[in-house]
Amino acid sequence: MTSPRPSKPARPQEAPCTLRLSPMEVERVKRELEAESAGAASAKRVFQRRALNARSVRMEVQHPGGANTTLNYVPRNLSREGIGVLHSSFVYTGTRCTVFLPHPTRGEVAVAGTIVRCRHFRGKVHELGVKFDQPIDVREFVGADEAEECFALENVAPESLTGGLLLVESGAMERALIRQHLKDTNVTVTSVETAAEAMKRAAEGYDMVVCSLRLPDGDGLRLHEDLRNAGVQAPFLLLCGTDTTDADRERIRAAQPDGVLAKPVADKAMLAAVGEFLIVRGKDLCGGGAAVFSTLSPRDPLSPHVPEFVHELRLLGDHLGKALAAADANECRRIAVQIQGSAPTFGFGGTADAATQAIKAMQTATNFGEAAAAIRRLVASCHRAQVKRAAA
Repeated sequence: MTSPRPSKPARPQEAPCTLRLSPMEVERVKRELEAESAGAASAKRVFQRRALNARSVRMEVQHPGGANTTLNYVPRNLSREGIGVLHSSFVYTGTRCTVFLPHPTRGEVAVAGTIVRCRHFRGKVHELGVKFDQPIDVREFVGADEAEECFALENVAPESLTGGLLLVESGAMERALIRQHLKDTNVTVTSVETAAEAMKRAAEGYDMVVCSLRLPDGDGLRLHEDLRNAGVQAPFLLLCGTDTTDADRERIRAAQPDGVLAKPVADKAMLAAVGEFLIVRGKDLCGGGAAVFSTLSPRDPLSPHVPEFVHELRLLGDHLGKALAAADANECRRIAVQIQGSAPTFGFGGTADAATQAIKAMQTATNFGEAAAAIRRLVASCHRAQVKRAAA
């Protein structure tokens, strides 16, 4: 996913908004809008909408004719693909804008978008909907705790989910429940009961791992660490029961698994969590999902070093994604050349080919933006690297 570009430091949140209503009146309007949009409207939403903890959000609107205005708007909610704000007057749909989202550590982050909805609610209150040019990670802006559930999707069509899932769960009822939740999907579920079994099976190339915190021979967080050390980079979803302690939550925050889900798992929550990795993040990685395996023979002298290289490749992918977000062409080229040279040695010829294509795109493009798609494909290939090919 392309990250929004950092901008100027955040302005004080007490800056007056265009509505000029008291905080109590603003909250009353928000409650009325939420009640109005509940039910049928909520059932049609694709992405979760979350409250943004800010009294105002600065937004620059580029009006037809070239006149720009920068004002403070009342934020209503935020999703992966857009933001809802309240304003005191009508704005034409199709109008370009830049929203300066307050970030807890980075000040304001500028996100470009288009106003796609404007409707009069009552009095002087107008509801505006902005669609972002590039999706954002909502968790960065709403202060989501690493130890709590936070997924982008609100409603998921089960048939849209396709992939292989490794379920690590000792409880028979919990395994049956998760399989029931996924019965209408195209997800193939492989179940094991222990961490030792999971380590044996994980390198077969699953699209995600779903693992209980409590295991008979250890716990999920230790398994998460062992899998990463072994070069298995499949998304890791941790299942936490009612016995999760504050100490557990601190460990979860430190380990940072890809997602956390509470037991007993509800069907809608399970679909949203699986969709987060098989749909949302797959799109962010330009169609990620399918694992990329080393072609080295187990007898090759370099084979024992493949897990170490997979870990390095993952880090290079992260650095490349950040360089792309910063439009740093020189750094993107440097990383791509490094991957191009080293990947074939460890059996990742496809990743080397992706690096070659990215380098070529940067050389022939008239501007850096034209090469972005090829660079994102290289990032995807880095993130999909696995240790060995699944047995036939």
